[in-house]
Amino acid sequence: MIKENLLKILSISALIVTGCNEKNNDNYAISVDIDNVTSDSLDIAEFINSLTYIELQTPSDEIIGNILSARVKDSHIIIKDNTKDSPVALFDQSGNFISRVGQRGQGPGDYIEATAVDIDTDTIYIYDMRSASALMYNTHGQYLGKDSIGYGYDFAVTRIDGKKYYLLANYNTQSDDMAGVFLITPKPFKSEKILDRRDELVLHNRPAEFSFNNDIVRTMTNDYEFKAMRLDHDSTVCEYEFDISPIPPRSEINSWTTGYDNLLKHFTRTAYIDADRWIYLFFSKIDNPRSVLFDKKNNTYQVARYLKNSLDDTSLFWFQPTVVDGILLGVTIPDDDENPRIMLAHLKK
Repeated sequence: MIKENLLKILSISALIVTGCNEKNNDNYAISVDIDNVTSDSLDIAEFINSLTYIELQTPSDEIIGNILSARVKDSHIIIKDNTKDSPVALFDQSGNFISRVGQRGQGPGDYIEATAVDIDTDTIYIYDMRSASALMYNTHGQYLGKDSIGYGYDFAVTRIDGKKYYLLANYNTQSDDMAGVFLITPKPFKSEKILDRRDELVLHNRPAEFSFNNDIVRTMTNDYEFKAMRLDHDSTVCEYEFDISPIPPRSEINSWTTGYDNLLKHFTRTAYIDADRWIYLFFSKIDNPRSVLFDKKNNTYQVARYLKNSLDDTSLFWFQPTVVDGILLGVTIPDDDENPRIMLAHLKK
């Protein structure tokens, strides 16, 4: 069932029209009919030149249960596996296990709930939503201290003019003051909201995870608004606007008090990736996902019901919302291996 759900990646029709009405005059909008699925499969060879796999080598007592998120940066790979008491694991770029990083607990260097991870130069960061803190470790897994940065869920580390900042997205809150995307200076502490929540209060209504490509950070506005934003120093700039249809009427959005029931009716966007030539959007609705893959170079799009891997016929192919210098990161689960493995999809330029 897990493989079937992950393999059900469907694409959506897109049409270029005008307007984003933000700072960049080159912006344009992409109209997407989310119900219009016209093709059975899309071959990844159409947008990928090659695939590289990194086998994750672990001791027998460190077998990986499920990779929920992963980052590859410089010479390290960091994964989050919530089946473990120490869910964050560090590997070198060849896939050799280095160490677990921190553990669940309430002592120094412990975290209660690791919701996001990141790497900045030679420092590993784990965001603990319960303590509203970013915990720091070196590449040997040793604890270095923490920064209190506030409550949120999606988290990233970035540098502007050489100075470290945190990005924090908080969407599951009743408070308008606490909802949105925040740019945070750790010391001295300063938090500036750079992206607000739209007027309608929908608790699951959220930005996607942050998307990184060649040191450019992007995110997206809330569901049912769909503006793609680029971090430009201490503010965000609109690059693309997606006209998604159908969307629920405002009267229905305003009536929602929980997020689950509406997932049975309407699609929720869960990922946005901008990787040089390609834009990738992913939507879900209780075992009925949708996705769109847009070619910016030729202003064309592909529509598909399934994603077909003809390059090496790997049985499971799943994109995670992570880009590494123009390479899309995914995870495969080989039939005969104990550990999942990291897959790097080398995109066509």
